[in-house]
Amino acid sequence: MAAGSIRKIRANRRSVIVAVIVTLMLAAFLSVAAVRLYRENRILQNNKELMEQRITEEEARKASMEAQDGKGLSKEEAEQIARDRYHLVYPDEIILTPEE
Repeated sequence: MAAGSIRKIRANRRSVIVAVIVTLMLAAFLSVAAVRLYRENRILQNNKELMEQRITEEEARKASMEAQDGKGLSKEEAEQIARDRYHLVYPDEIILTPEE
């Protein structure tokens, strides 16, 4: 074999090795990107399910409020909400708390 053909064979080998290395690097990059996208998709699917559940709960709450519309709260119900939720008391009312 001539020296020129040996150089061509070595050059072809180097080209093949470089092509294989580039292909492997590209495959690794795409694999990492695919895994990242899969995880993000799973998170978004979970968020979607939570949002759909919240929508269902809010629609039920809206229907409940529309059903109560016009009925109003009784005085006792309003007083209980004011005491529990807003910690309101009558002006002449004295509150005793246990000492710790």
